[in-house]
Amino acid sequence: MPKKRYANPNQLEPYVNYKKRCDSIYLLLLDCGQLRYRISDHTTFRFCQAEIEQIRQFLLSLLQDMNHCFTNDQMQVQENDDAHLTNLEGIYEMVLQVVMEEPLNFLLFIDDIRQLSKLCLIKDG
Repeated sequence: MPKKRYANPNQLEPYVNYKKRCDSIYLLLLDCGQLRYRISDHTTFRFCQAEIEQIRQFLLSLLQDMNHCFTNDQMQVQENDDAHLTNLEGIYEMVLQVVMEEPLNFLLFIDDIRQLSKLCLIKDG
């Protein structure tokens, strides 16, 4: 009977880290998708409709870049500008925090988007 060969733990480490990162991305995407169920008054989205659309475009391009990188065995995604998050935070601080019944849920959404962008964007070096 041939001996079983086990991979060197140092060789498995990048794959373990990759799996953890993918799990975290998945959980953050699920959490971001729950925003519409956590906010009872959907008219408040009208105040930040343009910023939400920018975040949607950002997430779509991010996922497309990630899909391209994963299919080509590359672990790099281009860094995007996070001005849309800054704009959304500004609207939250000036308007939504006062108008919304559940301002904490929206703040958690902004934090999830920021974590997601940091987790997905890999810089060289």
